[in-house]
Amino acid sequence: MDDNYLGEAQVNGEVIRRTVSFTKRYLITSPVPVRYTGIVSENEDYIQGKWNIGLQYSGVWEARRGGENLIVDLQTRLEQQTPLTMT
Repeated sequence: MDDNYLGEAQVNGEVIRRTVSFTKRYLITSPVPVRYTGIVSENEDYIQGKWNIGLQYSGVWEARRGGENLIVDLQTRLEQQTPLTMT
């Protein structure tokens, strides 16, 4: 989940090799999802890509971080996630 000045949002996505794609949907302020796609750099310290909101708005985005191995860290985090169950 993401919580910023636009309100709470839910993020869903996937990582396949070096390709990252995810959708961010604000729960209250905007029904239109923001779609992100990107590529992890060769040295695995940043991701660059594009975002779009429907056909009207688009732009570029970038995420940087330090660390030894971004792909391994990301895969480890994904493997540790378990689906939520409703009781």
